[in-house]
Amino acid sequence: MKRFRCALIGLGRMGTYHYQTISRDPRFELVAAVDPTNKVPSLKELALATPLFTSLDELFAEDIPFECAFVASPTETHFPLVKQLLERGVHVLVEKPAASTPEQCQRLVDLAARKGLYLAVGNIERCNPVIEALRDVLESGIIGVPVHINSTRAGGFPAHVKEGNNVLLDLAVHDLDVLQMILGELHVEKSIAHSTQIDGICDTAEVSLTNRDGITAQVHVNWLSPHRLRNIRVTGTAGVCEVNYIEQSCTVIGRDLDKTVLQTMRPLVDASTDQFELLHLEIERKQPLERQLDQFYRLLLGDQHILATGEQLVASVQLVELAVEKASQQAAFSFFRQDKWQPYFLRSSEPLLN
Repeated sequence: MKRFRCALIGLGRMGTYHYQTISRDPRFELVAAVDPTNKVPSLKELALATPLFTSLDELFAEDIPFECAFVASPTETHFPLVKQLLERGVHVLVEKPAASTPEQCQRLVDLAARKGLYLAVGNIERCNPVIEALRDVLESGIIGVPVHINSTRAGGFPAHVKEGNNVLLDLAVHDLDVLQMILGELHVEKSIAHSTQIDGICDTAEVSLTNRDGITAQVHVNWLSPHRLRNIRVTGTAGVCEVNYIEQSCTVIGRDLDKTVLQTMRPLVDASTDQFELLHLEIERKQPLERQLDQFYRLLLGDQHILATGEQLVASVQLVELAVEKASQQAAFSFFRQDKWQPYFLRSSEPLLN
């Protein structure tokens, strides 16, 4: 078994998750960690018996050999850190988004290609087992031809929001990546965003998209919801497929469904009623971050994988930029706080219902 020596860049919330996942995988040996804050209490909690550095320069000065790195630092640091790692001949898996702008992403992709290195972005939903189930549903044709896709990703507000970040770059990048996997090239038709808490930084947004076949999609993201929502709903000509990323559930709803086409792919739980047919696909639950690490290992070996690399790595950030541009043209993209707002029917003299 090939074992890769690796470094972990960033020991915040996501970095902690990566540390725990890497530590459990015998195919990787964590030989160094980098975090500029050098938070000793958090390191004690992790029982991190690994050399710790406050910068990449400090790490490289020690001449510790490693083949790959995991970058889990804040978004605005991704470009300079990944660039430095690639220039040093290191393969990289970087947390989403790969960089703050599509231009930066493209420069990293081009640099990796020139150096003959692997560069992948952690669009984690690609590694969620429910996406495999959704793929099976779409391949089976049980819901007919897809007509519209709704995606919702909400909650909660980041503890620290830095300039340049927004809810589209933070959350929508996941859903735009999944939609590209399903629909191919996408066009941003319309985008509306609200900035309710911090002037100039959108925390709620709706993006309307189409693909070349005329299939439409709607992405809703917000930081305002007190609880996390992560789901996608595909409406087809013969039924609907509902996916919950958090619960890792996939349900098909329709009438006169041809259950045999799905039964050849995976077990089903039939919960049909008199009004409609309801099929729950059995899913082997897996931790997406562990599966992502496995896919990165495959990538490092040159094997087939499902990670976002190359142009896919750039495209999702490009769509975010287009969505932000269109949203900025709308009046709704403004700082507002209407503490005395009332529902229209309480303000209007007209009855709510005739």
